[in-house]
Amino acid sequence: MDGVGAMRPRKTYLVGVKRYETGVEDDHGNPSEGYAAPAYIEVYGIAPTTSAEPESGRNLVVVGYTLFAPPGTVVGPLDLVEIDGKDYKVDGEPADWGRGPFGYAPGVSITLTRAEG
Repeated sequence: MDGVGAMRPRKTYLVGVKRYETGVEDDHGNPSEGYAAPAYIEVYGIAPTTSAEPESGRNLVVVGYTLFAPPGTVVGPLDLVEIDGKDYKVDGEPADWGRGPFGYAPGVSITLTRAEG
């Protein structure tokens, strides 16, 4: 087996990406911002990030994930990602790891967050 083939994941996961749109009509026919129906993409892995309980005077927990996706995966910084029926905001720009030396291009990492409470 070549060095690249040995690095391929054995399993992938599906997540829903809800693309941010402008010009969506609200219930009154007025243009507003919104999200498209989810389009499902495959990712290599879904890693939990640390959760936080900011001291804001209310019960608030911020939870998140980091997605590891194949090269060429496009998720915008305003999109929502659905995992297990819950929507997560994209936190910043996705990181493209395909610009390293020697042609090594493992993919894209995408940081997600969601506030509860």
